[in-house]
Amino acid sequence: TDERWLVPHFEKMLYDNALLSQIYLSAYLFTGKPLYRSITEGTLNYVLREMTSTEGGFYSSQDADSEGVEGKYYVWTDKEVNDVVGSDAAETVGRYFGITSEGNFEGKNILSVVDVSSTDLSVIETAKVALLKKREQRVRPGRDEKILASWNGLMLKGFAEAGCALGNQAYLATAVANGYFLVNKMVVAGKLKHSYKEGNATVDGFLLDYAAVIEGLLSLHQATLQSEWLVHAIKLGEMMIEKFWDSQNALLFDATLEQKDLFVRPRHIFDDAVPSGASTACLALLKLARITENELFRQVAVQSLQSVAELMQKYPLGLSNWLCALDFYLSQAKDIIIVGSKDDAATLELLETVCSKWLPDKVVIAYDPGAPSPISDLKLLENRQMIAGKTTVYVCEGSSCKNPVSDVDSLKTIL
Repeated sequence: TDERWLVPHFEKMLYDNALLSQIYLSAYLFTGKPLYRSITEGTLNYVLREMTSTEGGFYSSQDADSEGVEGKYYVWTDKEVNDVVGSDAAETVGRYFGITSEGNFEGKNILSVVDVSSTDLSVIETAKVALLKKREQRVRPGRDEKILASWNGLMLKGFAEAGCALGNQAYLATAVANGYFLVNKMVVAGKLKHSYKEGNATVDGFLLDYAAVIEGLLSLHQATLQSEWLVHAIKLGEMMIEKFWDSQNALLFDATLEQKDLFVRPRHIFDDAVPSGASTACLALLKLARITENELFRQVAVQSLQSVAELMQKYPLGLSNWLCALDFYLSQAKDIIIVGSKDDAATLELLETVCSKWLPDKVVIAYDPGAPSPISDLKLLENRQMIAGKTTVYVCEGSSCKNPVSDVDSLKTIL
């Protein structure tokens, strides 16, 4: 919140953590830098520790204040740190985190990495564990325990993608639990709800709720190879168009016509702290269109892009997620079809190869011939079989497909 990037936004928002986990994972996959992986894991581990309900949903936020003082839970005096880490490590830890007797925030210290030169990082890691254990004894900040569909969809995407790319089973299990929570607790009579708390799902979902959950479910299908998540995503895509698309004006609105208490039907198009509902819906529909070859999905997405074409040129930083959707539309997006048993070790190895490559413009479809499902009639799966009884991967761009492969090295070459 300041020009030095020192004082954090002490209130912790789920959507920030969701988006940061995604962007740092992309940075890690693109550059291979371990720092970006550690930030991804640290962010997701925080959400697991502090923001995850026993039902599988993710809570909304954690307060900035504890005992009526902003940031009190997070700041330290130099004596407090020295007492926790011990005299031998105190100098190393103090130098690394910039800890001084006068402090850097209202007489205390916000721990901020300022000096990594010649630092024994094993000492720092040990100190962090000890400091966290000590901090747990403090009065904790309050937590907003309502669960919002849109923010959960963003967080689901983060856990699913990281679980697959990093081979982390705990992240995958968290993603699966959240997927079941969303489709079982927040979809009521076929309609997605906006908010959930203490067993009650209330308020009809808005456009961003539908769009973010669809995106999350598509990532979950890719990470688990379970067809049910793709089926749910397609159904929600159809419902989203039915509820929010105005064919007469060729626009996606944020609220349905059934939400009568609004004097004007809202339509927010700028990508701010979270992506707009319309841009998220556009990207989700472009992916669904490639998977299903449903012309309505594609038409709604393209007309949505056309509605902001001029704005994207004038205010690109305010429409960043729209630009991602436009990039997906204009690029030669890869269709990656994995045919085989999701429980086969060879399948999982091929999937990890797909997940661990930075390929932002791709859609992944998995099909198990031994377990027929509602997705088996998708046109994209026509003539896609296992070859010689082995899990087989088909990689296509537009109408052109590479030769199908069943080994990791060949798949890496194609990708």
